[in-house]
Amino acid sequence: MNKNIIPLLIAFLSFLLFTYQLGSIPPSAYVDEATVGYNAYSIMQTVRDEYGQFLPIYIRYFAAYTPALYTYLVIPFIKFFGLTTFALRIGSVLSGAVLVFIVVKVISTFTTSKFSQILAGLIFTLTPWLVFNSRLGYEVMFATALFSFGFYLIFQNKPRYFLFGWFLISLSTYTAHTQRYLAPLFVLGYILFFRRLTKKESLILLVTQIPNIIMLFTPAFWTKTTSLTPQFFITNLILFLSPSTWFGALPDIDLQHQIPQTAPFLWWQILPLVIGIHAVTKFQKPHLRLLALVLLVSLVPASLTGEFISIQRALPLILPLGIIITLGVTRLPKLFQFGFLAYSLVLLYRSYFVFSPSLMAPAWNYGYTQLSKYINQNQGFHYVIDTTRNPRSYILYLFYSSYSPKKLLSQRLPLSNYYSQTTYSNTTSFGNIEFRPLNNSIDFCRSQIIIGDSLTFNPTDVAKYGLTRVFDVGDYRNNLLLVGYRTSPSPSCKRL
Repeated sequence: MNKNIIPLLIAFLSFLLFTYQLGSIPPSAYVDEATVGYNAYSIMQTVRDEYGQFLPIYIRYFAAYTPALYTYLVIPFIKFFGLTTFALRIGSVLSGAVLVFIVVKVISTFTTSKFSQILAGLIFTLTPWLVFNSRLGYEVMFATALFSFGFYLIFQNKPRYFLFGWFLISLSTYTAHTQRYLAPLFVLGYILFFRRLTKKESLILLVTQIPNIIMLFTPAFWTKTTSLTPQFFITNLILFLSPSTWFGALPDIDLQHQIPQTAPFLWWQILPLVIGIHAVTKFQKPHLRLLALVLLVSLVPASLTGEFISIQRALPLILPLGIIITLGVTRLPKLFQFGFLAYSLVLLYRSYFVFSPSLMAPAWNYGYTQLSKYINQNQGFHYVIDTTRNPRSYILYLFYSSYSPKKLLSQRLPLSNYYSQTTYSNTTSFGNIEFRPLNNSIDFCRSQIIIGDSLTFNPTDVAKYGLTRVFDVGDYRNNLLLVGYRTSPSPSCKRL
C-alpha cells in the first residue's frame, strides 16, 4: 500500500467535514473575515486595497496591519465563487486538511497499525480547535498549515527537503502576526540545538525576508507590541501551560474564538496526551528535540499579548499537541478508539453544528446580510449606522453589498503614509451611508434612517421624536440584534 494513501484519505474526509454547511456555520461573516474578503475583492478589481494602497505587503486591517498573504490567496476563490463567506473560508478548509495530512503522516512513521492510524487520524480531525479554525475566513489556519508543512519537511531530516522547508517557514511570516515571531524563534533554536544552516538555506531565508526587513522601519510592523509587558507575558505563559486551558474552561474572553461548552481539546484527550508524551520520548533524538523545539517556541508568540489571552495566537501549538495526542490515541485499545471516536463526533455535532449557530450569532455580526439587502433595496434614503458597539461595521456592508471598489476609491482620498497610520477611527462614510456614533438630539432631527442595536434606541426617544420602525433582525432565538428607524423631524426638534 502507498504510504500516502491513509494520510490522504483522512485529509479528504476532514475536507468534507470542514466544508459541511461552511457558508452558514459560523452564521455570518465576522468583521475580520469581511476585511479579508473585501480587500481581496478590491485588489482583484483595482490592484489596490480599500484605502488605495497598491498591492500592500500588510493589509491595514483596522490599523492592525496583518500580513497580506492570505488575502491574496482568497482572490482566486472569490473569482470563482463570488464575494461570499464560502469563498473566504475555503482556503482555511484546505489548510486544515493539509494539517491533518501532516499529523497523520508523522504518526504513521511511528506506528505500524493502519487501523489505528485511521481511527487516530479521524479523532484528530474531530478536535474542536481544529474544526473551528479550519472554517474561518481569515489567516490563522493558513499560517499554521504553512509553517507546519515547512516543519514537516525539516522533521524528515532529508537534505533534499530542507530548502523548500525553510522557504515555507519563512513565507509563513507573511500570513499572520504569530508566525512573524514564531519563524525567527524556530530558526534560531534550530541553529542553536541542531546545526548551522548552509549558505543556500541562509540565502533563501534572507531573500524571502527582504519585504519584512523593509517593514521593520515602519510603525505598521510594531502594531501588536504596544501593550506587551513582562507581567502579562508570564501570566499568559502560565495559562497556556495549564491543562484547564486546553481541556476545561477557555480563558479567552472573545466569544468569536469559542465553541459553546467546549475547550480547544475534548476533555478525554488528556489521557492520550499523557500516553503520547511517554510515546514520543522513544523517538529518535533529532525528531524528539525538533518536536520539543516547536512546542516551546510556539508558547512565546502565544504569550506575547496584552491583558487578555488570544487562543488563536496559540494555534501553532496544535501541531505538536496534535501529534502527541494522536500518537497517544494509537496506543489505546481499539475498543476505546472506537468509543472515543463516536463520542467526539456526538460532542462536536452538538456543540458546533447545533449550539454554536444559535448561541454565537451576535458574536459573529449576524444581521448585516439582511441590513445590506435592505439598504440596497431602499436607496432613496440617507442612512446612519451607529458604531458605538461595533466600530468596524462599515466593512460588513461593503462585503455583503459587493460595493464597487472603484466607486469606493473614487469617494475616498488615498491614505497617505499608509504604513504609518496606526490609529483607527470608528467614523467613515461613502455614498448615502454614514458609519459613526450617534448624536441623538441632532440625528433624530434630520430626515434619514438610523440603524443601531437593541441599546441604541429607548422608548422615550422613539415617542419623543416620532421615530418609525422600518427594519429589524433578530438572532436564532429572536433576540433583537439590529433595528432601524426612519426619522420624521417633529415639532419637539424646534424646541431643542
